[in-house]
Amino acid sequence: MRKFLIASHGQLANGLKHTLKLFIGNVEQYSTLCAYDDDVKISSQIEEFDNDLSTDDELVILTDILGGSVNQELTNKYSVRENTHLIAGCNLPLLLELTVLPEDEAISEQQIRDIVERCQRSIVYVNDVLRDRCGSEDDE
Repeated sequence: MRKFLIASHGQLANGLKHTLKLFIGNVEQYSTLCAYDDDVKISSQIEEFDNDLSTDDELVILTDILGGSVNQELTNKYSVRENTHLIAGCNLPLLLELTVLPEDEAISEQQIRDIVERCQRSIVYVNDVLRDRCGSEDDE
C-alpha cells in the first residue's frame, strides 16, 4: 500500500491535507506530522507514525523546507528505508500530482523527478505573467 506523510513546522501539514481533501475526497492514505506545535517531541511523532507502517508499504514523505529540522529528522529516519521517496518543498500541486498516480505499481524515481520539475514551474510571479500578456497584446 502507498502511504504519504506530510510533515511541517506548525500546522501547515494539516492545512495541506485539509485542502487536498476538498479536491480528492478520500485522504486516508495521508498522515500528517505537525512539529513544534505542542510539547510532543518530533522523534516521538515519527515513532508513532512508524508504528503504523509496514515494511511492504511504499512511503512518500513530503516536508516543508529542505534542510529544515523536520526534513533532517525524517531524512535521518527514512533515508535507508526501501520503497521510500523523500521530497522537500511540499505544495498543493505536488500533492495532487502524486495522488493521481496509479496505486498498482511503485512510483519510480524518474516519475518523482518529473513531477517535482512540473510543480516547480507552477510557482510563478503572476505580475510578470500579466505583464507578458499585456505586452504581447500591445505588440500586435
